[in-house]
Amino acid sequence: MTDKDFENRIRELSERAFSRGITTYSDFLSPSEADEVKRMRLNVPAEFFGGAEFAERKIARFGYGDGELPVSVIKIEPRSDKYSKTVTHRDFLGAMLALGIERAKVGDIFMDGKTAFAVTDAALKDFFIENLVKVGANPVKVSEAEGIPEDFAPKKEEKRITVSSLRLDAVICRAFNLSRADGAALIENEKVFSEGRAVTSPSFTPKDGGTIAVR
Repeated sequence: MTDKDFENRIRELSERAFSRGITTYSDFLSPSEADEVKRMRLNVPAEFFGGAEFAERKIARFGYGDGELPVSVIKIEPRSDKYSKTVTHRDFLGAMLALGIERAKVGDIFMDGKTAFAVTDAALKDFFIENLVKVGANPVKVSEAEGIPEDFAPKKEEKRITVSSLRLDAVICRAFNLSRADGAALIENEKVFSEGRAVTSPSFTPKDGGTIAVR
């Protein structure tokens, strides 16, 4: 989907909600896509939901109702923990997409060890429960979950750093113990976000009190 296609789709959802008095929903949006929606002038502003307050990928809701959100959470765990092997976030996501599912239908995946909780389009919950049987080399079982457990939330660590410049590359290299080359590569590949928006300039100056995310 091109940038213009994305913009047209968002405007269509907002206009349909406005003209028909209904509620419409987008697919899961990346942080930069959500930021783009926030900056658009729409008849019906969007609200964002991702299955948990700490989720990054979220759907946009256009409308005035408080109906049930089209989002489900599933738990993916090994059938035998004793004989299962170590897996990664990429393994979980790859197994889900290998079933023919588009990336935009899957939200965040939170994992701890060999178990993960994934946020998905509600219409796909039963499909995953029935068809997701292996992650990496591990046979798995899938069940519906009420939400993301607190111990699966991203871990926070307070860290104080001193930098000679407030350039973005200097800040992330110091904060995440990266080389200048690695930091520059992350920025160039749109893996660094300021206030949810991808930043591609190493000399960008983050605002005071702002949020920077690095993937």
